[in-house]
Amino acid sequence: MLRRLSLATFLLPLTRFFARAKVSGLENPADLTRPVMFAANHQSYLDALVILASLPECWRHRIAPVMWKELFGAHFHSERHVPSARWANSALYYLVTLLGNAFPIPQTERGARESMGELVEEGWSILIFPEGERTLTGEVGRFLPGVGLMAAEGFGYCRMRSRQR
Repeated sequence: MLRRLSLATFLLPLTRFFARAKVSGLENPADLTRPVMFAANHQSYLDALVILASLPECWRHRIAPVMWKELFGAHFHSERHVPSARWANSALYYLVTLLGNAFPIPQTERGARESMGELVEEGWSILIFPEGERTLTGEVGRFLPGVGLMAAEGFGYCRMRSRQR
């Protein structure tokens, strides 16, 4: 409820004010069977919000943008950081997960496949940035090794678990 309200009242209006996006092909999501994986070029910290603002409303509330879990090391491994870093990092983590519905996926730890599979199994579509970093030129960079496998296995994990039931 809080996410829907914050998206509608201030996050998406601010995003549309600061980032003007040219969108084409909006008729295509209507033909998709959910859940799906959206892969996007990563150009700024606002990318997930720009994409959500560009999608039809019926789509934007069941999308989980994947974020790099290791970016929030002070939150997940607080013993390695000073209290001020832990507090600031945890506050940012809760902000992006609560308001942006971002979902942490580890790149250096185990568990990415299971995490993504559980999201998909619950009917969430995934927004992923397969280059793993922001581009400075706007050009599509090299995809991280294993991104395709992660996508295939994440959705395969969902199908495999549903057959076991």
